[in-house]
Amino acid sequence: MGIWDCGVRNSMVRLRISDCGVQNSKVRRPPIIRTSNSTIRNFPWIFLLFLGCSYSFKGGTVPPHLKTVAIPVINDASGYGDPSLRDDFTRELTQRFLTDATLELADRSSADAVLEGSIVDVRDAPNVLEGGENVSQRRITVRVLMTFNDLKLRKKVWEKEFSNYGDYPSGGGLSQRQEGLRDAVRKLTEDILNDTVAGW
Repeated sequence: MGIWDCGVRNSMVRLRISDCGVQNSKVRRPPIIRTSNSTIRNFPWIFLLFLGCSYSFKGGTVPPHLKTVAIPVINDASGYGDPSLRDDFTRELTQRFLTDATLELADRSSADAVLEGSIVDVRDAPNVLEGGENVSQRRITVRVLMTFNDLKLRKKVWEKEFSNYGDYPSGGGLSQRQEGLRDAVRKLTEDILNDTVAGW
């Protein structure tokens, strides 16, 4: 004699068939769904294909065919008026890549990729105001437009605008202003390095 739940679901109470008033009748069992071994084996691949539609390479590494990069002198189109800015920016950027060592520096004629760009804007403006509209701190914001090209595959990988800043005390003099500018350049070059070697 079988066991039946009398239509009572989500319950631990189970009765004999005779208790449900079902006698000398055929009990219909739920159909059994059979799955072939090949379907089970292929399921992980089907699942991965589904995920592939929204897969992102962010946070990946540089493709293996890119081992060297050229960094020409950065152009200065900001009109800021500091003749050393482009050289200082280029020096800081190349030093970042030397320290990181993911991509080796090379001449453009032999490099696998090239990273080039232009300083498009430098702004110096009040940042912190004290009582009575007195400025206690100023902020220098630098914007650059950078392009990373794959010379092996002859294609542009990305073109992006980066912006960052450095603060310095108001009335601190030229040396402190330059330190604020250097701070902005340090942050910018770190952002550019990160996007180049880890933004895939």
